[in-house]
Amino acid sequence: YFRGALDRVVTFVFVVLLSFPALVLAILITSLLDRGLVTIALTLGLLGVAPVGRIARAATIQWAERDFVRAARMIGAGHRRIILHELLPNVAVPMGSLALLGMAVAILAEGGLAFLGLSVERGSTWGKLILDGSQTQTLTDSPWVAFAPIGVLFTTVLALNLAGDRLRRLSDVRASVL
Repeated sequence: YFRGALDRVVTFVFVVLLSFPALVLAILITSLLDRGLVTIALTLGLLGVAPVGRIARAATIQWAERDFVRAARMIGAGHRRIILHELLPNVAVPMGSLALLGMAVAILAEGGLAFLGLSVERGSTWGKLILDGSQTQTLTDSPWVAFAPIGVLFTTVLALNLAGDRLRRLSDVRASVL
């Protein structure tokens, strides 16, 4: 009973988090709280938990219904052994791919918050560097001040997306069989 109730509560929390537009919620949180690095990181992390959690849950349920998991149950394997030795290796690689894509989204979200003036107050981020370089006079006199961090941000996000896509392709069982 407890596992079923916990599953329903976690699913409800994920649905509630997914029902809010992430950027609007990030703007709300960062405008109400201090704009320290920890607050920004926790906000972006919190907003990334729901989609990742839903996909991880769906993948785990999908793998839990496979024959090798049923066979492990039939020979007497406990829940811990099934989770650690049967489910986790099959779910970890696709979740790693999703984590790389999530990092790219978080970097872009921080850049968007910085462009709106809602990112880290002290310190430098790529978003703040782009914002500082996007002033009209700066763009006219020395456009590289804005385009250098834009290029680095673009390259980083592209690399994370390509790495995530490559990891997904390597872990796709159906594609490797064909």
